[in-house]
Amino acid sequence: MPTIDWPEALIPQSAQLTLRKAGAQFASPFNGTLQALDFIAERWTLSASLAQMAARNPRGVDAFCNLLAGGVERVRVWPFHTGGVPRGSLRGNVTVRVAAARGDTVLRVQGATSNAGGAPTLRAGDFLGCAGQLFQVAADFALAVGGTGDVPVINRVRGTIAVSAAVTWARPTCEMVMPAMQAGPVRRAGAIESTALDFVEVW
Repeated sequence: MPTIDWPEALIPQSAQLTLRKAGAQFASPFNGTLQALDFIAERWTLSASLAQMAARNPRGVDAFCNLLAGGVERVRVWPFHTGGVPRGSLRGNVTVRVAAARGDTVLRVQGATSNAGGAPTLRAGDFLGCAGQLFQVAADFALAVGGTGDVPVINRVRGTIAVSAAVTWARPTCEMVMPAMQAGPVRRAGAIESTALDFVEVW
């Protein structure tokens, strides 16, 4: 089946979106000095809790859980806690102006406008989407008045991103799966209890 969008009727009551790093750490047996290897393969993980709801109006929660259980089917997830837009003023038709390579920690963009006048801005923790990847902005950043800039991001580019690739600022998404082999709501008389679900990014 095709990748589905997260249903509007099931926006989580609470959600924890975290970046799982990929690497290895080694401690010196002599002085305890730590060294770390970075594999440039971090993934987003999501722990979401759906609100309690009336059993007579389940809003498809059973079908959603049964479809995704087992990790075969994918769902597009956006950072629910953001409300779907950056806290900064960046808006407009944003694209990549310089190709990005694996391991890059900046997105070189163009075409940004501001919803507040002046130079477009981003705040640390804002999200952008590009080439199927969900990026988190690393620090407060102001683009040039003309809408160009090198935006610092936390999670690195996984592969080449071409010039003119679209950059999404409104509900940017990544694809996730539900690894659990079974999942679903607990029902009681007249209601469905809050349902906890866990997801991990795939590509």
